[in-house]
Amino acid sequence: MSAGVTKTVIWIVTLVLVFVFFFGGYGKFRDPASAQHFALLGWPAWFRMTVGAVELTCGAFLLLPWLAPFAAIPLAATSAAAAISYVLHPPWGLLMLWPITFIAGLAFVARYRWKERTGALPS
Repeated sequence: MSAGVTKTVIWIVTLVLVFVFFFGGYGKFRDPASAQHFALLGWPAWFRMTVGAVELTCGAFLLLPWLAPFAAIPLAATSAAAAISYVLHPPWGLLMLWPITFIAGLAFVARYRWKERTGALPS
């Protein structure tokens, strides 16, 4: 794959992830159903706001290539917690596929951005 195509794919994946995490984080502050969702999964009420803040902040940081590898870490952690929560609550078990997909996208972007940051990519 050429460097131009790779950069385009990275930016497309990044923008999709920013969209997902930004609107997901925003929803945790604005949507009352989000509070019920967290309660049904057994999480305390304050955790919803924490996750929302992480998603908003780190989602925005994904747009900054030099911060993207570091922003991906807390986003992957919250996505992993979501996947585990869904597995532990059988009616929602298949929903774990979404956070796992997000983790894969975050790993893809973080790996590329880290290589870009350290100069490991060919120019």
